[in-house]
Amino acid sequence: MRCSRTNIDSLPFLSGPFYLPESHPCDIISKAVDYGIVDFSVFAAYIMAIKQKEKSERIFGWPTDWWIAISTIAAVIVALSALFFSISETHLSRQNARVLTQPELYVTFFYTPEGAGFQMGNGGLGPAKLKWFVLFVDGKP
Repeated sequence: MRCSRTNIDSLPFLSGPFYLPESHPCDIISKAVDYGIVDFSVFAAYIMAIKQKEKSERIFGWPTDWWIAISTIAAVIVALSALFFSISETHLSRQNARVLTQPELYVTFFYTPEGAGFQMGNGGLGPAKLKWFVLFVDGKP
């Protein structure tokens, strides 16, 4: 973890020519110690505070930024899996609907004292088109 601008502003002894925006705060404090402006114990306490903050920003020894990246990747994987399964389920549902709506023709022969005949019907859900029909009697059409 690098020191932030707010950490620098909270230290009253870092002002004036020692602050350079591109410098790391620890480097600035080190220069202040070299010039005798800041006592080494203050510098050591500041470094310890930074290290303590680094430890508190870790989960199971990994930085929190890694956990955020891992959870983001996991969320993307879950979302893509859900998309894949919903597309495949839609495809299977359409196939099932197509099979269920096919026509199912049946032809039966009936005989009663009034006469005999054939009865034809559609037992399926879909519409049936009869293109041709041939009736054989004694092997002859």
